[in-house]
Amino acid sequence: MDKHIDAWRALHELGKGVAECLLSEPPANEAEIAAAEKALGRPLSPAIAAMLRVSRAWSWPDGEWHDRVLVLPPAQIVEYSLKPADANRVIEVDQAATPRVRPLVYSPTRTTFARTDYLFFQVDGDPPPGGRPGQVVAIDFEEGVVDVVAESVESFFLRGLAATKSWLLGEGEGAPVVDAAVRVAVAAIALPVIDEAMLPPRVPAKTTVRKAKAVKAKDPLGAALVVLDQWLAEVMPEGTKRFKPGKTEKAIRQWRSAQGMRLEDELLPLFATFNGQGNAKEGLLPCPLRRGPGLVLKDFELVAHHRDNKLGGRHVHGQGGRVLAAGPAGVKGGFWRERWFPIAAPPLDDPNPSTLFVDYDPAPGGTFGQVVLEWVRCDVHPERAERHVVAPSLLAYFDALADDVRAGRLEYRHRRGVSWKS
Repeated sequence: MDKHIDAWRALHELGKGVAECLLSEPPANEAEIAAAEKALGRPLSPAIAAMLRVSRAWSWPDGEWHDRVLVLPPAQIVEYSLKPADANRVIEVDQAATPRVRPLVYSPTRTTFARTDYLFFQVDGDPPPGGRPGQVVAIDFEEGVVDVVAESVESFFLRGLAATKSWLLGEGEGAPVVDAAVRVAVAAIALPVIDEAMLPPRVPAKTTVRKAKAVKAKDPLGAALVVLDQWLAEVMPEGTKRFKPGKTEKAIRQWRSAQGMRLEDELLPLFATFNGQGNAKEGLLPCPLRRGPGLVLKDFELVAHHRDNKLGGRHVHGQGGRVLAAGPAGVKGGFWRERWFPIAAPPLDDPNPSTLFVDYDPAPGGTFGQVVLEWVRCDVHPERAERHVVAPSLLAYFDALADDVRAGRLEYRHRRGVSWKS
């Protein structure tokens, strides 16, 4: 870190005369560093400790992140690294942008040492296979996503030095007007070079197959879902959220009564073993008929609310906003019906959304409880909708999905969810 520190001191000395240039507080003392390590229950990264002894807090303007990166003082390192006692302040992530990092925030192996207005930066001491111990990860707490942004703390600080040098040279939006002599001096400052061969090796891939914690199926429908869950545990990045724990019929009926919401009794077994997904950004059910991306399985509350929203939209789309497809044999027409319950839909960013719903009001020739896929083209006006019966019942639908898992007909793609193999 000696070369990092020499470059940092030279840049900050030249930047002193630039208005609102660089935050640079006095060094942290040994008592502050020791107190932080005691509160964390672990030592700070040597690179972080070395920079704290130069400046207890400093910052740089980062064009890629469109924000100012603040390297935190010891007390704030503790504050942002430990899980808050106040549940309202707890930050959660449910998705990793790469398999090289686990989707979590608070851990004895993670230390938060820098931040922007919407990102936290952490040293990752225990990455999954493919990751590098000591890598720096960014927590996007608005999007709920974690990603790797540097191979080491030294690399992360080098990014800050390069951004500072570029800014003092007048490069980038908002850069100050700097005296020519200062620019010449800044340009002459040599930045250190990171030898990646000296970094810790990446964690090797495990030879054993990961298995999900055993979940006891409540019924045959749950047994089919357990097959899917066990497969997802093997193919998804370690620690990624899959399905949420199930709910008892008593708890659902109490909620239904208290909220005045409608849910058919025949639908309740869907939520007994698992209650929807824990991650709504990638679908864990393949879309039937290959009509779009994977579908997100909803919990019982979202099913009830989505149904009500669909019913509320009838008056809008009944005024010519959508060509209402007459249902196929066994499915009634119209925009939406009282006893249609949407159980899955794609992530919100899909331009032509699909809805998988259970039909408890079939037309003649249909089956009570049949599963129907509605696919809507929103890129044309008026919108066009198609409906297709994909299974005679929920159990038949999920049994067929379990068979697809066993036969190897499905694949999982990171951040894209589950789909059919080509």
